[in-house]
Amino acid sequence: MIGNLKSLESLDLSTNKLSGGIPRSLDSLNSLGYLKLSFNKLSGLLPTGSHFRTFEDPAMFEGNNELCDDEGKNGSQGFSWFYADSIGTLSSLIEISLSGSHLSGSIPPSLGGLSSLTYLSLSDNQLNGGIPESIGLLTSLQYVFLCSNQLYSNQLSGTIPTSIGQLLNLQELDFLGNKLNGSIPESIGLLTSLQMLFLDRNQLSGNIPSSIGQLSNLEVLSHPNNQLSGVVYEIHFIKLYNTTYLDLSGNSLITFNVSRHWIPPFQLRIFHASSCCNMGPQFPNWLQTQTHLTELHLRNSSIRESIPEWFHNISSHLYYLDLSDNEIGPEFPNIQTSTDLEYLDLSNSSIRDSIPGWFQNISSHLRSLDLSDNEIHGNLPRIIANNNTDN
Repeated sequence: MIGNLKSLESLDLSTNKLSGGIPRSLDSLNSLGYLKLSFNKLSGLLPTGSHFRTFEDPAMFEGNNELCDDEGKNGSQGFSWFYADSIGTLSSLIEISLSGSHLSGSIPPSLGGLSSLTYLSLSDNQLNGGIPESIGLLTSLQYVFLCSNQLYSNQLSGTIPTSIGQLLNLQELDFLGNKLNGSIPESIGLLTSLQMLFLDRNQLSGNIPSSIGQLSNLEVLSHPNNQLSGVVYEIHFIKLYNTTYLDLSGNSLITFNVSRHWIPPFQLRIFHASSCCNMGPQFPNWLQTQTHLTELHLRNSSIRESIPEWFHNISSHLYYLDLSDNEIGPEFPNIQTSTDLEYLDLSNSSIRDSIPGWFQNISSHLRSLDLSDNEIHGNLPRIIANNNTDN
């Protein structure tokens, strides 16, 4: 009966309790441009007719655990790219949004045929293998999300393809939480439209390319917890005029080497450099130019110097300050202008002093305070707890 609906252009039967197989007569509906049968109780083989391969929703059968492809893979094992060879024929496709869709297998090289694609989201699946070099053919792309959280984990491996530098319209690139290795390609500096770059929690190694300093529209630069090494110079930041978030933490082999007179082109709001081994030994002098900081993370950064006098000029907006596992003592650091602090960690900081009286003035908003593993002495002053439960 359904095969007689020759004028039908759109058919959506998703999220019902339909059972049985998918009728082959569907393939004869030549006017049909949209089909969605997801989240039913359909069973049997996935259709392989030529017309099915023209549909622009690779997840149209998702959530039917008894459907299987010709290799016997079914929905309970994760949605596989059963149209991998033909997906590249969808040249008019603008968006793929399949995050959290139980995708498995590798990203097909045929993806490079999607010449109109502007948005690609395959986050939080079980994808493996490499990122195909053909991704560089997707020159209309503006957003790429291949990241993972802790519940659903992509495990993409191999290197970041050098062809990534061909995506000149790209605004956001997120490879967080995979197993990518090798170095960050120099070609990434060609992405001058890029606003956000997330390479967190991979296995990237080698030097950070100086070309990254050419990303004049970049607002967020985040690549913590990799195995990056080498020296970071002023040239790495030379055109980062719009950067407000910078995270280099967890790369213990990086050495920060900038002039004490360096004035960065950016105004950071959040700076993470914890366990970035060679940030010290002096307290980073360039930080005195960063008057909009709200978070400063410098735990275990090899600093062996007391907080300088100019620090009060940049600390009035801080709500998160972590200077732990450094040697900023023996005096208790003068942070009395940091009246908005909610999180303060000065543990293991070689402090051999008493808690000053002014500390009561900055403690009214504190949610977390860690002064452990020091040699703080004297009476414990009254510390006002924040009992505000409205936040």
